[in-house]
Amino acid sequence: MRSAAFCRVVPTWLSTAVVAALLAVAAPASADDPQPVPSWGPSEQRPWELATHEQRTYSFHVVGTGTPSTTTITVTGDGVGAQVPAQSVDSTDDVDVPIRFTATPGAHHVTVAFDRDGYATRILTYTVWADGDGGPHLDGHDSLARQRWVDDVRTYSEGRVQHYHAVVFFIDDTWAYADRPYVGWPRGGVPARCSSAVPGCVHYWYDAASGFVELDHTAIGAVVHPDPGADLDAKLGDDLYVDGMIPWGDEWDDGNALLTRRLGFYGAGHRLQGTWQWLDRNDMPENIGEVRLRLWRDGRYVLRTQYDIDDHWAVRRGHYRLGRYGLLRLHRGAKTRKLTMAVCLDETTGAKAPQECLAIGMLDVGMAGGGIFLPLT
Repeated sequence: MRSAAFCRVVPTWLSTAVVAALLAVAAPASADDPQPVPSWGPSEQRPWELATHEQRTYSFHVVGTGTPSTTTITVTGDGVGAQVPAQSVDSTDDVDVPIRFTATPGAHHVTVAFDRDGYATRILTYTVWADGDGGPHLDGHDSLARQRWVDDVRTYSEGRVQHYHAVVFFIDDTWAYADRPYVGWPRGGVPARCSSAVPGCVHYWYDAASGFVELDHTAIGAVVHPDPGADLDAKLGDDLYVDGMIPWGDEWDDGNALLTRRLGFYGAGHRLQGTWQWLDRNDMPENIGEVRLRLWRDGRYVLRTQYDIDDHWAVRRGHYRLGRYGLLRLHRGAKTRKLTMAVCLDETTGAKAPQECLAIGMLDVGMAGGGIFLPLT
């Protein structure tokens, strides 16, 4: 499993090979064949979420020349501003340059240019987005219909470890269901059709050429392949990076996440057999420490929930039934609880892999989130 984390500042993703290449051109270039200024910043293959009301800081690195030199950094963009649009820095030695950005609502492009005598200008181009009404949307009209992702490992925020997992379900060519604060996972299956009247449903814009996707009023992101050199098509094994989705209970103004697990649905009436466990020991609502769900092929279920992280277990028994679009009904006498359940897909074959995990809207935790349930052997 690949790791995922929520963080406030976009980090610099840089391979050893890229570092070596940049260091190789750190020496002054010839006048006949000038090399670009050796510098780097955040990956251009991942868009940013900015804000209209506060500046957000991103770090850029300039490789020094070893002799007295100056590098000028200029930021330009329509609808995007920097606290210091142009600045000159002493680049005799390596230097990290923080740049503070803000933006008007909508999707925009911004360039960061590095100029130095004896070198060609190095230009980094980014797609950025800020929430708000009236701004331009991402220029993309491709489809992610029936693609589904969940964050499959622990998320980290403010030093707290959780097993809360963000999900995005792309419904059709224009609508997605995005797990957002105070909306959470869908209850009673993913909507077969979306509209602005359905909580959690948002318009999306996807550009297959760049891999970038905008979730209206929710996040900017990209379909990214684990191999940075691979094409950014939405193929099996690709991850969904989103910037702007906040983990439940997080008080940050923004947060980014890498959703690495693909999901599928069983057909109506399908039966499973096995036991799956959701486990957390860190400050979850209502002090729930563990949830176990056991299913039988004859339609029976047993749900065990551990409270107060002690030996007290609440046990429910009954019969279950799977419906379309992930609807899971748990019947207990005259009462029925409707949840959403998806099955993890094998990353190589795309086959449904319940032996790896299930993704279920949280059963008893006092929030609208969901979690990954791992097989219990």
